[in-house]
Amino acid sequence: MEARTAARRGSAAFAALAASAALAACGGSDDKGSGGAVSAGGGDAPAGVVEATKLVEEGRKPAQWKDPGPAIENASALEGKTFFYIANGLELASIQGLIKGMEEAADALGMKLVVTDGKGQPAEISKQMAQAVGQKADIIATTSFPAASIKGAISGAKKAGIPVLLGFAGDPGLPTAEEQEIGTSALMSFCYSCAGKMMADWTIADSNGKANAVIFDVPESPNTVMERDAAVAEFERLCPDCKVTVKHAPLARWSTDLQSLTSATLRSDPTITHILPVWDSMTTFIKPAIDSLGRSDDVKIVTYNAEQPQMKLLAAGDVVAADIGSPLNWAGWALFDQAARLLTGMEPAEDENIPNRVFDDVNVGEIDIEASDATWYGVDHAAEYRRLWGVE
Repeated sequence: MEARTAARRGSAAFAALAASAALAACGGSDDKGSGGAVSAGGGDAPAGVVEATKLVEEGRKPAQWKDPGPAIENASALEGKTFFYIANGLELASIQGLIKGMEEAADALGMKLVVTDGKGQPAEISKQMAQAVGQKADIIATTSFPAASIKGAISGAKKAGIPVLLGFAGDPGLPTAEEQEIGTSALMSFCYSCAGKMMADWTIADSNGKANAVIFDVPESPNTVMERDAAVAEFERLCPDCKVTVKHAPLARWSTDLQSLTSATLRSDPTITHILPVWDSMTTFIKPAIDSLGRSDDVKIVTYNAEQPQMKLLAAGDVVAADIGSPLNWAGWALFDQAARLLTGMEPAEDENIPNRVFDDVNVGEIDIEASDATWYGVDHAAEYRRLWGVE
């Protein structure tokens, strides 16, 4: 396998959020790893498999709350302040899940939430950000795009003294020096590389170190590149003899090419055991190809996001074998936590500690798939944020 590197930050967001973006089509080239399978060695599992199994077992457990930072002592000062959020694809269920969390958090803090749609276009996001400045919003947030792509708009907000919060622009962290210079005050994100690592761990453990896996990435999304690279590195670390292939699936070509790409991939190698789409929404196009080739009994999908349609497939034992989830409702509260810190003069949190959780046939029965994903992770994050804000 060939290791790949990616920039820490870049455009695009989490799964369905990016599905609304007007992204340019890219080529469909692929990079292939070397063949070979790990031997169980006299019936004893290889050390890498043992470690991967332990990591999966740990990943299945309900999350543990960890304060993202010190308590906010003067949250009452936030009452009546306006949080202007520029979404990207208001029609998407995933965006609605995020906004639901934001609405709940706004209510808890007594803040006003204004939501508009950037429609996945930097020009539209910039237009909406200028509107927020004109309306004298107290804080502006958007998701899916790096600071450099909307530099002028962020700089305009900075000149107006309005902090800007960017979401889902890479793994958690503080703004870089360049981002701060442009005017970015804080970041909030999931750990995409953690998700990629978990996908690889599950596959290694499930195959007993004998996986022939195909990773479908979205090459124009730096977040998925992080996810892919982390998965590749984990295979190299724990299962160097696993066969791993990377296939590029540009978002703009999902509806026309992803099903045929899956079919061609499976036909070219009948020994493939696992397909790892970096976003579980890709399953919509991958599953029909698996089914049409009669491979649903021997090819497993291991993916990321834990959106409800794919979780239902998982619960039914239908092709999706594992889905790594990150809670969208929690992320909505996390955006407001960062906003509260900035607006009360505190330092932003480096990491809001939004968890990933492994879902598979071992624990999927423990959750109510029809309920909000706020209930799937074993933590009452709303109560914890209320405590942290002193608004219980």
